Amino acid sequence: MRRIDLATLRRDEPSLTAGHRLQVSCQRNNGEKIDVANVYLEDTRVHFGGRRLWFRCPRCDNRCRVLYGTWRIACIRCHRLRYLSQRETKEDRATRQMLKIVRHLNPEDPDPCNDLPEKPPRMHWHLQQTRRAL
Repeated sequence: MRRIDLATLRRDEPSLTAGHRLQVSCQRNNGEKIDVANVYLEDTRVHFGGRRLWFRCPRCDNRCRVLYGTWRIACIRCHRLRYLSQRETKEDRATRQMLKIVRHLNPEDPDPCNDLPEKPPRMHWHLQQTRRAL
């Protein structure tokens, strides 16, 4: 999935302003060009002066900073994309937290999946108690 970020686009094209229209196209395997979408730009005022530039999603017409594209160009809501952590189970979250504590206790350990190391001197007990709860 292709990511179209407005910040990266502004670095490449600093002359972009509200009212511009971007014509997004893609190329098939045989070299034929296809027009996928027209993306409009809009700006809003910020509190301490200046303007903030936004994409207008071609599907839902909401403002967004990043568009994603496969066979259609749309925002994160229209594609129904989720962060990796939003798909984790309770066990996955507990394991991730345990590995985070192990890396905190012994950052040089090449295999953090071994037994948990002992608490170093002067480390707070709340980390030790969290470790026992897992």
